[in-house]
This record gives sequence, structure tokens and C-alpha cells, in this order.
Amino acid sequence: MFPSDQTSIDKDRKGVDEDNWLSSKDRTGIDNRMSSSDRIGVDEEIERLFSFNRTGADGEIGRLLNRTDVDGKIERSLHADLVKAVPDEHKKFLADLVWVHEEDDVFIETEDGSKCCKLIAVHAGLQKRVAVKEQLKLLKARNTREGWVEALSGRKSVLDIPEELIASPTIIVSGHHGKLHIEGLRLIIDEGGGCEDKPVAAIILPSQKIIRDTDVLAE
Repeated sequence: MFPSDQTSIDKDRKGVDEDNWLSSKDRTGIDNRMSSSDRIGVDEEIERLFSFNRTGADGEIGRLLNRTDVDGKIERSLHADLVKAVPDEHKKFLADLVWVHEEDDVFIETEDGSKCCKLIAVHAGLQKRVAVKEQLKLLKARNTREGWVEALSGRKSVLDIPEELIASPTIIVSGHHGKLHIEGLRLIIDEGGGCEDKPVAAIILPSQKIIRDTDVLAE
């Protein structure tokens, strides 16, 4: 069974759309230690570093990894320590992960009956008005030098299915958005949002049945 109107499940994670900037207390402390000219330079550097992960839990991680010392320089020691602490086998696992997964002939039950579709799974989604071919090319290249990849980190720009995929039924599956939301062939499966007190959810196709790690399964 799939959700009526396919929009009945929409649980927003608290803080997903909040701007996790430096607190006023942190900012005051930094301002008091620097001249106006120094402060402008530091603000620009902080903006550059935080532009990649500014919202939600990602922003919290960004603040932990990028600290400002009394001279206004960005410390890298914590980041270096974390990288060093990660086992080599974990680094290899992460390095080998694909940025996008595609499958053909995937069936899904809809209000109009069963459909056979192509499926694209990507962390955040695909941009609606950017050529899908170019987006997939970028994702398959896995260029870590790209400072910002919308399909991995975008928000509103990747919520919908790209226009060119509407004519040829394509399921777009992602997480990232801190909610469980099903609308047509757009599946956002991130009910837990990385929060300890929320369940990890998954969707079963073709039925669109939602299962959670908190479910009690019959023996």
C-alpha cells in the first residue's frame, strides 16, 4: 500500500532549514580579538569553508572541524586528527562508494497501477532544470575537488524530478533531506535524518511499503 495522495508522510527534521552560523557568543569573542581588517578576511574564509555544509547536522560537523584561533587563522589540527583516526579499511570503503546508482526495469505500484521505470539513486537528488546527462557525468567522475555538488548537497533545487525524466518514467530516490516524503516517483527516504531518537527507514519496491529499524518483525 502506498500513501494516499502520496504526500501523507512528511516529517521534517528540526533544524534542516535553519542557518547554522556562528552563535552570537562565538562571534562576539572572535570580534573582540581582531581588528576590522583582520575580521573581514576571517569572515570570508569562514564563509568559504562553511558554504559546503551550512545546514542541519552537517553545519554542526562543519563547526567542529573548522575552529578559529586567537590570530584569526583556521585550525586544521582537529580535522587532521579525525582523518588520522579513521582506519584504512574505512577510508577505502568510503573511497570506493559510488555517487550515483542506476537500474533499469524497476517496478513500482502507483495510483495508476504498476509501472516499469528506470531508477536513479543519488544522495540529495537531481536538479530539475540542468541536463541529466551532465549531472550523471559529474557524479560518475567522483571528482572530490568539486567544492559543491548540488546532487549531493543541494536542498530545494533537487527536491523535484528533472523535467526531461517525466516523459520517460524514472524513479528518483534520495536521502539527505531529513524527512520521509513520497510524491509520485520522487522518493525521499530519510526519516531518521541522522538523529539518534528517530528511526532509520527504508522503502520496499514495488509495494512502496515503509519499514523501520524500530519495527517488530514476526518471528
